Amino acid sequence: MSRDDRTRLDACVPDRVAQGAQAEPADATCTLHELQLTSESSVDGLEVSLAKPEYVQPSPKLKSRLMEHARLLAMAPDIASFFSVNEESARARAEGLERTEGWLQVVRGLAWLPFGPGAGMCAGFMRIESAFKMPSHQHAATEHVLVLAGRLRSHDGSVIGPGETLLFPGGTAHWFGVDACPEVLAAVRVS
Repeated sequence: MSRDDRTRLDACVPDRVAQGAQAEPADATCTLHELQLTSESSVDGLEVSLAKPEYVQPSPKLKSRLMEHARLLAMAPDIASFFSVNEESARARAEGLERTEGWLQVVRGLAWLPFGPGAGMCAGFMRIESAFKMPSHQHAATEHVLVLAGRLRSHDGSVIGPGETLLFPGGTAHWFGVDACPEVLAAVRVS
């Protein structure tokens, strides 16, 4: 295909052809008949198809990951409020929660990702695997937990899910673990 033909094709094959409509020239110098393109042609060795693309259903695993990603991004305002940071900073951190980089394996079944500057000394995210139960412990300051994904069971028997919080006052012995789900992702702040 010549350079002139390519230029004319670019001018007259926009959206309507991709939608399966009959191509009409944009002006008198542009005709698809002139370019002799059929529904499947070759342009400089590349196969070109003007057929309507087929929809492909994503795998269940991919669909689940995409939905989880969307849920985490939707929780950016809650994360911002929880850590007392702006929503842009919270959204940037939510974007990175699915990555493995930066997570510190504290013990088997529990990983920690520090929030970063601006959210306090002991502020970050916990990823807890299903078989893990945090041993009983206490802090001098109050521990705040915001569940982002999964269900968390507390020492007092309460179970909370995404968007819900737990508060453990300073000096109070407590434990928590995963309740009937693959894992829990939670925001944690001790202040």
